Amino acid sequence: MGKFIAFFVVLFFAFAGMLSIYGQTQPAQNKKSAQKKAVPKPVVKDTVAQGDTEPEPEDTIDVTFGKNIVNLRTFNGWIKDDSGKWVSSPNRIPFTNPEYNNGLYYKYNLGNDNIRQINVVEMKIDGVPYLGIIIEQNKEPYKNHPDSVFRSYVGADYYLIKTEDYRKLWNDKLKMGKPYEVDIKTEYSGLVGYKDIKKRPEYMSSEINKDIRNRVYTDTSVKTYLQFGFLPVKTPKGSFMRFYYGLEYAHEGEPISPFNFNTLKEKYYEVNLDLFHKFARPQGLVFSSKASVIKPKALPVKKKPVRKPDDF
Repeated sequence: MGKFIAFFVVLFFAFAGMLSIYGQTQPAQNKKSAQKKAVPKPVVKDTVAQGDTEPEPEDTIDVTFGKNIVNLRTFNGWIKDDSGKWVSSPNRIPFTNPEYNNGLYYKYNLGNDNIRQINVVEMKIDGVPYLGIIIEQNKEPYKNHPDSVFRSYVGADYYLIKTEDYRKLWNDKLKMGKPYEVDIKTEYSGLVGYKDIKKRPEYMSSEINKDIRNRVYTDTSVKTYLQFGFLPVKTPKGSFMRFYYGLEYAHEGEPISPFNFNTLKEKYYEVNLDLFHKFARPQGLVFSSKASVIKPKALPVKKKPVRKPDDF
């Protein structure tokens, strides 16, 4: 009897083992068929009509650039520092604090003021001719992030004026030591920054278009004037034109504040008089009316005592 029972136990386990082996050797497709098929997620389409979004404003004003008339790049900046001494630097007015006039100072290239160059170019706004006075400078530094270092950038202030107004820069009756003021109304003005000067016309065109679009929100009766103070002088080193400039604003038909010539007793730019004459009376510029031009060397100059930089 015991042998009979043992035989059935062995037979049972043998049969169970065969079932286990059979289950493990089933084809792979049988297992896959048991998996659920992926159900695609519904795609939510944009229901906002295309016409409901405002398109970016496009430049509709045609801004064109003609030939470059003249450039001014060679001049010095002068200032009376905190010790009462006159100091100068090429293309920049130094700081009044002598410690800041070290070339290693990170704001050195800015100075109290600076001009890299002045360009005068022909321009047209929708076919209307203007002269563009473009004053390129190293501009105030900025920070990209709170922990970043200061960096200045190259920018240009541009002023579009009527061509005949440019002739005001040179006074045909100037006298050495006698200052004169020039006020020029600008038709368009603004500022552009750039790394590549070749991009400057493109940026100026964009800014002028923005200016014209925004005039519906501004008081257009207020005009911008580019104001210069000039002082021709003769020194032991030669004849020079000293100048400084700024902006004034006034309603149409109202007078503007006069230039403060005391500024020239504290700081100024200085350029060779003959060079300034060529800048103010460029050969490539044709004015609408003729006028006599007196060159610096033809000016009657009386003998005067030797002038120092601060002698006005």
